[in-house]
Amino acid sequence: MIKKLAIVIISLLIGMTCIACQPAGSIRFQVDRFGGIFQAKDGRPVGIFHSQEEVKTFFENYDLIWDNLPVWEEYSNDFFKENALVFYSCSRDDQSIKRSIHNVYINQNTLMLDIVEEVPESRVHGDKIDINLDSVFLTFLIEVNQTDIIDINKVDAEFRFEIIK
Repeated sequence: MIKKLAIVIISLLIGMTCIACQPAGSIRFQVDRFGGIFQAKDGRPVGIFHSQEEVKTFFENYDLIWDNLPVWEEYSNDFFKENALVFYSCSRDDQSIKRSIHNVYINQNTLMLDIVEEVPESRVHGDKIDINLDSVFLTFLIEVNQTDIIDINKVDAEFRFEIIK
C-alpha cells in the first residue's frame, strides 16, 4: 500500500512539474474532433496544412469513412488566412487508456505534442503498468495560428503516463 501511494505521489509531482514548467515555445492550440475513421498501412500519417487544398490532397490518399463532411469541407479558405491544421496519428497499445494533448510546443524545427496517457492506479504494480495489447489508431486534428508555426515542417509527440485514481 505504501509503495502504491509513493508511486502515485511521485507521478503527481512529475505531472505537476511538467505542467508548471511548460517548455519554451508553447503555443496556443485547439484540438478538434477528426471526424473520420481509417487505418493507415504505411507508417503514421502526419501533416501540417496551410490551405484547404493541402488538406484535401493529403486525405485523398487514404480510404476514409467520414462521420459528416470530409475534413477539407469543414474548414473554409477563410480559416486558413490566420490558422493552420496539424494532423497527427499513430498506433498505441491499450484501447482502454484515455489520451489527450496537454501541451503543444516547438522544439528546434518540430512541433511537439505532449500527450498524456491516463492510467488507473489499479493497473500499477510496483514499477510496471499493466497494458493491454489491443491497439488503437489515434488521430488528432489540431488548430494552431499560422504565425506560430511559420518555419515548422515536422510534427512529433511525446507520450507520458499519469496515474489516476
